[in-house]
Amino acid sequence: MAPSMREWGACMGFDRWFLREIEAYKETIRVNPDDPEAYYNLGVALGNLGRYQEAIEAFQLAVSEEPADAYTFYNLGVAYELTGRYHDAIDAFKAAVRVKPDFVEAYLNMGVVYGDMGRYDEALDAYHEAIGIKPQFPEAHYNLGWTYVMMGDAESARQHQRILNGLDKGLAHKFLQVMGQELRRVA
Repeated sequence: MAPSMREWGACMGFDRWFLREIEAYKETIRVNPDDPEAYYNLGVALGNLGRYQEAIEAFQLAVSEEPADAYTFYNLGVAYELTGRYHDAIDAFKAAVRVKPDFVEAYLNMGVVYGDMGRYDEALDAYHEAIGIKPQFPEAHYNLGWTYVMMGDAESARQHQRILNGLDKGLAHKFLQVMGQELRRVA
């Protein structure tokens, strides 16, 4: 079995690199505790090490210093998502799109979280927002198809698989592999 990205990163020494980065960002914060970029970068480094709760704390401090940074809200949402704090993740993704209304990745992740919560209609809304901004967004079509499968709507799922096939044949093939059996079940 191939190593996971986390295992590969550890083998390549990235953990040591992130640990050095964390210490550097902490020193920057010690010298300048009002530096939102240092808190943001600290959060990213902590998240890359799987230290999500600490990353959340760093992103929260970054947001308190710079409340108009969509990327900080986005990464805060990802960290919340990875710790199972779905309602907080949704709030963070919504804050990201309030700051940057065309932030398609925030809509995509919002849809993923809504789907994980079983709130499929809201997931569909989030994916449609992403596609409204970027119609040729393969991941949004993939996730729309998956959501339609979960809702038992095989025809809509197939429609997005066909769109996906025109955008990214590899992802469309993956969709068929992963969802094919489920599609046949709901058809």
